[in-house]
Amino acid sequence: MFEDVADLNFLVTVFFIVVPAYMANGFALLLGGGKPLDCGKKFSDGRRIFGEGKTVKGAFAGITFGTLGMFLELLILNLTIPSLNLQWLYLLLGFFVALGAVLGDVLGSFIKRRLGLPRGAPLPPLDQLDFILGAFLFAYLFNNTVISLPHFSLTVFLVVVVATPVAHFVGCCIAYKVGWKKEPW
Repeated sequence: MFEDVADLNFLVTVFFIVVPAYMANGFALLLGGGKPLDCGKKFSDGRRIFGEGKTVKGAFAGITFGTLGMFLELLILNLTIPSLNLQWLYLLLGFFVALGAVLGDVLGSFIKRRLGLPRGAPLPPLDQLDFILGAFLFAYLFNNTVISLPHFSLTVFLVVVVATPVAHFVGCCIAYKVGWKKEPW
């Protein structure tokens, strides 16, 4: 199952999902703030729908920078490995992966609010995986519609899902240390 990890197409597929998803998740945090996505409204249980932490500005920044991440990947790969002959339609994939990451994170906040958890309360593994699961769902829905990922597989999914909690933990610790997050998780 893991014999193809060294395959270039495998690595391209991993990065075509990871870069837009991680950038969307990170930039939503870094550049967020302002008007909440839920406009302060409450769900039928009397709790906020998403809470103060999910904002219009953050969602827009996440989707924009996630898509930009795919643009940079395409530019770099087409310049350094022209034999890959990557089409610019992959930019749409970057948009959908970034959108999926943001929506996955928003869904995670919705679930946490339904459980009565306040903003910033930890809920492993949801906190570490909500955005990447949303990104994979949207990549799955997009794959083979307009363009195909070169190696979209269960192996790619497992590698990314196993690596993401570690990367998320390291990223959160760094963001906490430099003052971008109020909690280290």
